[in-house]
Amino acid sequence: MYFLVSGRRGAHFLRAHSRKLWLAAGVFLLLAAAGGWGAVSFLRQPSESVPAEPASQEDSSVLTVPIIMYHGIREEEQNRYLVSKERFEEDLQYLRQQGYTTILLSELVEYAKDPSKAPEKPIMLTFDDGYWDNYLNAYPLLRKYGCKAVMSPIAKEAQEAESESQRNIRWSQCRWEELSDMCRSGLVELENHSYDLHSIQGGVQGAARIPGETEEAYRSRLTDDLKKANQLFQMHTGRTPQAFVYPYGAVSEGSRELLKELGFEAAMDCEEKINVIHSSEDLFSLHRFLRPPELSSAHFFERILKT
Repeated sequence: MYFLVSGRRGAHFLRAHSRKLWLAAGVFLLLAAAGGWGAVSFLRQPSESVPAEPASQEDSSVLTVPIIMYHGIREEEQNRYLVSKERFEEDLQYLRQQGYTTILLSELVEYAKDPSKAPEKPIMLTFDDGYWDNYLNAYPLLRKYGCKAVMSPIAKEAQEAESESQRNIRWSQCRWEELSDMCRSGLVELENHSYDLHSIQGGVQGAARIPGETEEAYRSRLTDDLKKANQLFQMHTGRTPQAFVYPYGAVSEGSRELLKELGFEAAMDCEEKINVIHSSEDLFSLHRFLRPPELSSAHFFERILKT
């Protein structure tokens, strides 16, 4: 995800602090460029993205897969991270008309091993943060069109949602039973978006290494958080996530090897480009296009998918 604060604590944060967030992003980029975050790589802004030149799917040894990133699906308010139900349904209709097949992360892992088994035009739809509207608005449309999606809830937010007495679609998160319900359908898979690393305060920038933090301390902090999240996913859904979705797209040097040690088979960032997968190693830098709310489906997909 980009700079979006989730949960009850951040319902109005984006509107009130958007300028500060972009200033913080600027400071972060300067520090990263100077090596202050342990060789952090970071996302490009959507306005800077350039349509990639995907390899031909006719090459049976190469797999090309665009991945789309959504957050909230609702009508109550609109910003760059909230797409209307009508727009999302238009997206699903467009992809069907154009012959695309939505796939899950577990399927992508298998296709990377043998690209010849992949559908002719695979595409992955992802949802960050685990908003309640994903269950109320997106999931029924996925069922209607038989489309698949990968959702990455913040584990701590899902835990806190269990005790929320008055839920509101504008800030509430999915509860574990709702997440499990979607998983049981076979249309949705859940991936790890951290237990409690979805933060940009106190020197913390998602899962990135904190300035001055030793490698040993960084590995310990990341390991403890991701293991805690995985344990909750396994306990509540019966499945351990295969991928880590970097909060804010912030990636630090050394995190890839640590993810492998923890048993992950893929990782997603926020860099906007088509994925050209030659081997399973490429799955640890899966890129995603943020879906803006104002563009028609044809305009958006033609812009990012054209060769």
